Amino acid sequence: VMMRTPARVGVAVRNEDSGEILTEAFEVEGPRGSWARWPLARGVVAMSTALSTGKRAMGVGDGHQVVVYDTHGLFSAARVWWLFKLMGQNDVAVLDGGLPKWVSEGRETEDMEPIIRDRHMTVRRQAHMVKDVTQVSAASKPGDKEVLDARPPGPFRGEEPEPREGLRSGHIPGSKNVHYRELMNEDGTMKDPDGLRAVLDAAGVDTTRPVITTCGSG
Repeated sequence: VMMRTPARVGVAVRNEDSGEILTEAFEVEGPRGSWARWPLARGVVAMSTALSTGKRAMGVGDGHQVVVYDTHGLFSAARVWWLFKLMGQNDVAVLDGGLPKWVSEGRETEDMEPIIRDRHMTVRRQAHMVKDVTQVSAASKPGDKEVLDARPPGPFRGEEPEPREGLRSGHIPGSKNVHYRELMNEDGTMKDPDGLRAVLDAAGVDTTRPVITTCGSG
């Protein structure tokens, strides 16, 4: 879902050898859905070389433990986490509640520029994590897979216009609406397993089936 104000995302990485902590903040999504310093354009995942180059420029690479957070509690950080997983990086997590919860708990912050050192990242792209339009269309017909749409209910039902210029409201045939906001608590943290299960049950999702997720911006 496109945000009207830019999201600031931080990546905190720990060098397994030295224990050094490196943090880097960058703008993920700006006005009109533009993307800055991140290998995504109009919701399309970039090639592995672009993904690897983007991380190296941030000083993130092999041997790092990565924690991703953002300024909205949990919004763009999940997308960044997913991109790391797409590249085959397993030692990556999202900070539950993001920067707002961190600050509300009185934890330390700083405004110093991080020291960036180029770092090699081995990319092992997990192709099974991405489906193209043909695969999604095929999956939506037999009903043996769940296609979940994370947009707000209004655009999903076609009752409100899409905020993205040139896109129609409505949804993929056979898909179900699970608005991402329903997955979070009031403080921006993720609901516990029982709470998440209740949201999926209310949306009629069969959790025993393979799931394909989508939203308005990728």
